[in-house]
This record gives sequence, C-alpha cells and structure tokens, in this order.
Amino acid sequence: MADVLFGGFLLALCFYVGRTWLRWFRTEPGLVSPRWRSGVTTIGFSACTVSLFTILLLMLYATVSSSLTPYHPISVLAYRTILVTSLLAIVAGIVGKGPLETPTFVCSLLCLLVLALALFAA
Repeated sequence: MADVLFGGFLLALCFYVGRTWLRWFRTEPGLVSPRWRSGVTTIGFSACTVSLFTILLLMLYATVSSSLTPYHPISVLAYRTILVTSLLAIVAGIVGKGPLETPTFVCSLLCLLVLALALFAA
C-alpha cells in the first residue's frame, strides 16, 4: 500500500512540474526584471527537475534490477545528484525572482523529502 501511495505522490509531483514548465513557456515575458534573478530561478527549477528525473530513473532501475541496494554505487551516485541539485535549486530560489520561485522551492523540498525517506528506510 505504501508503494502505491509513494508512486501516486511522485506522479502528482511530476504532473506539477510538467504543468509549471508548460505554464512558464506559454507566458509572454518568460523572464521578469531583473532578468538575471529570473534566470537564476529558471536554472534552479531546471536543477530540481533534474533531481526529480533522477529519482524516477532510480526507481525504474530498482524495479528492473533486483540487486539494487542502498549502498550500491548507482544508488550513491543518484543520492548525491539528488542532494546537490535540490540544494542548488533552493539557493537559486532564494536568490532568484519570478514566476518559478515558488515551484522551485516546492519541488526541491519535496525531492529532499523523498531522499530523506529513502535514506531513513535503508
């Protein structure tokens, strides 16, 4: 039951990120002034999207390969990637400005929560 709830949570997070990207691409001024701060937020949202994509790839690999353990080199690399990209996204959300600021915080904090749950469950 927990796997179904966790999968539903990740599916909802993917839907939220995809909808946010579509909404941002459809807006007329994608970058608001000052443009550099808005660009930093865009880079941060890209980083948390990479973090979410890494989580999904790790889940897919764990499903296909039955030999994946928490201390497997692929797991460790994925955990490091998730941590670094999520922290980068949080810093970019603090520095940046614009319509992607709130989604950057939400996505990066939820990716860190998934990472913490994965590490505590191990």
